Amino acid sequence: MKRLSSKASGTLYRSTHADLPTVAVYNAAIEHDVLVLAGSSDGDGWNVRLRIPDREALSVFCDRCAQLGVDVSVRSIRDRNEAPLDDEFGLTTSQRELLALAWDRGYFSIPRDASLSELAAELGISQQAASERLRRGLRTMVSNTVCEDDVIANCRSP
Repeated sequence: MKRLSSKASGTLYRSTHADLPTVAVYNAAIEHDVLVLAGSSDGDGWNVRLRIPDREALSVFCDRCAQLGVDVSVRSIRDRNEAPLDDEFGLTTSQRELLALAWDRGYFSIPRDASLSELAAELGISQQAASERLRRGLRTMVSNTVCEDDVIANCRSP
């Protein structure tokens, strides 16, 4: 491990591990035109978001990972080229409906022009259901636009 720099906020190191499966998986990604958009580890494997040219490339990449001893579990696939404009942010119809209503009624204004209970009543749902739908919709929008939290695969080494 090589120390690259030190500051009051922390130290930056470079660590090279040619024999780790994750390095081989990353090299396989490069070989198959797979772009790694984001990755995080929970200590028991990796959650990654990838951009892959097509489903055939995904299949070949998953096969290569299996050859390397890395189990890949695909959680979601999005085809950005064929997705209708209404589905651009990954919202369900009911989430989109509530978010649009909240915007129209001034729920996001400061101060608010509408309460969550008013929005729920207008949609004929409980305040709790409206709250959960709103939070899920906002989380989905943020993860698909700002934070890229949407995970496409979980990769685990044996």
